[in-house]
Amino acid sequence: MKITWLLTILLACCILVTSKYSISYQNFDQFFQTTGEVHHLELDRYRNDGSLLVSTNINFLTIDGTTAAIIIPRPVHGFTQVNATHVVITESSRHCIKMLNRNNGAEELIAGTCGTAGYAEGGLGVGQFYYPYGVKLDNRNSGILLVTDELNHALRSVNLNTQEVSTVIESDSMNPLGLSWFDQQLLFTNTQGYISLVSWSADGTASSKVLAGSIMENDVLGNFNTVKFRYPFDIERIDRKRQIIADTGNRKLKLMDLDKKMVGPVCFRGENPCRESSDLLETPLSILNVGGDIYIGMMSGKIFKLSGNDLPTTCENMMDFMSAGQTSLSVELLQSSLSADEGVYKMVYGNKAAESCTYHLVVKKPMVVRRLAFKVEYQISCIIMKEYAEWAVRLLLSKAKNLLQEVCSYDCKMSSTSEPSLDCTNDLLTISWLTNELYPSTILELPAVLRDELKRRLNQSEAGRNLKAMFPADNKTGAKEGTVSIVFHSSCTDNSQTYIPETDTCA
Repeated sequence: MKITWLLTILLACCILVTSKYSISYQNFDQFFQTTGEVHHLELDRYRNDGSLLVSTNINFLTIDGTTAAIIIPRPVHGFTQVNATHVVITESSRHCIKMLNRNNGAEELIAGTCGTAGYAEGGLGVGQFYYPYGVKLDNRNSGILLVTDELNHALRSVNLNTQEVSTVIESDSMNPLGLSWFDQQLLFTNTQGYISLVSWSADGTASSKVLAGSIMENDVLGNFNTVKFRYPFDIERIDRKRQIIADTGNRKLKLMDLDKKMVGPVCFRGENPCRESSDLLETPLSILNVGGDIYIGMMSGKIFKLSGNDLPTTCENMMDFMSAGQTSLSVELLQSSLSADEGVYKMVYGNKAAESCTYHLVVKKPMVVRRLAFKVEYQISCIIMKEYAEWAVRLLLSKAKNLLQEVCSYDCKMSSTSEPSLDCTNDLLTISWLTNELYPSTILELPAVLRDELKRRLNQSEAGRNLKAMFPADNKTGAKEGTVSIVFHSSCTDNSQTYIPETDTCA
C-alpha cells in the first residue's frame, strides 16, 4: 500500500513538471560558427535585416547566418543597444564601459578606467569597476544603465547623461553576469549557483533576494526552494512570466516559470515526455529569444538555433521609441517584424483562434532631438553687421558650409534643408551650421573620439583658418578673429513645440 501511494506521488510530480513546466523544440540546428566564446547576442537594430550582433572574447561582430562582419577587432563581453545607431559595450577584462557609434565607429569612454580595476562611485575618471559584464537599460528610466560588476559582486548603475557611477545592490550577489527584466523587477544570474531578483520601492530604493537556486550547486529541477544550478550564466525572457536559463555547468537550458515558482526542463532531442533537459553536449554562455526561436551562444564559438516550440501562447503590450530623425520604426514582434509609424497598433499572436491572443504595440517619437553642429563666434559691431548686404552675408555662409563639409569628410554631412542661424547680441555674432548627424536625447555630449577628430581637422585645415577670418578684422567693424566650436544643437521633434534648455524638454 505504501509503495503504491509513493509511486502515485512520484508519477504525479513527474506529470506536473512535464505538462506544465517544460518546453520542447522540434529543431536544433547550428546557425553559425564564430572564432571566440559567444558571450552575448542581440538582434542587430542597425542592419535591421534579421542579423545578429554578437560579442565574443575575440571580437564584436554582426552575422546573418552565412557571413560575418567584424565591428570591433578585440574582446567585447556584454553590450546593449541604446538605439539603432549607438551601442553600450563592456570591455570586461579592461574594466571599462564605452559607447559605440555604429555610423562612424567612434567609441567614447562613459564609465570606468580602461586597464584599471577598482570599486568606486563617482563621475568619469572616478567611478570604477572590476570586470563589468552584463548591461541593460533601466526599464524605469532609459537614461540609466544597469551593470553586473562581476568581481565586485555587485549590481551597479551608470547615468548616461552625467556618467555618474553608483551601486544599486551588493547583497545576494556572487559573480553576477546575465540580466533580464521581469515586469519592473530585474533578474540576474550568479555563477555561484542561483538567480537573484531586484525590486525598487516607490521612493527608488532597491532591495534584492535570492529567488531560485543556492550555492549548493547541482542539477535539480523543481520549485524555487529546491532547484539547483551549476554556474548559470545567462537568462532570457520568453514571455511575461517565463524565462530560459543557460545552466552552463550542467550544459543544459532550463525553463523558469515566475508565476508558478517552478523550474522545469527544456528538451530538443525528441524526448517524450520531456522530464529532464536535453544535454547540449557543449557549454552554453548566452541566450537570445527571437519570436519564440532560441539562439544559444557556446563557449566553442558555435551558435545554435532552437525552433518549433510547444510553449503556450501569452501576450503582453509593447512600447518602443523611434530614434532621432526616424519617421518609422522596425519593431521585432512575437512572430515577425513590423515597420510602424507613430501610433497604437492592435496585434494578434497565434495561428489558431483557440491559442491566439491580442496585444497592443505603441510606437512613439522622441520629444527632443540633438544634432551635431558647428558654431562660430565673432567679436564684431552689431551696428556695422546690419550694414552688410544680406546677399553678401548669405554668400559667405554658403562658402563656409562648403568648407565645413570638408572638415566633416565621411563622418558627418552638412544639412541641405536647414539654413545657418545668425544672432548678434552685445557685439557678439554667433553663427551655427547644422549637420545631418542626429543623436537621441539621452546623449548629452558629443562622442569624444568624433569631437576630437573634427577639432583636429579644424585646427590643421585651411577651412578652419578661413572660418576664423570670415569677417575681416579691422578698426571699422571692430571684428576679431572668430572662434570655432563643435556643439550639440537640441530641438523639438514637434515643430509646434519650443525647446526649453533649462529643463531639456519641449513645451
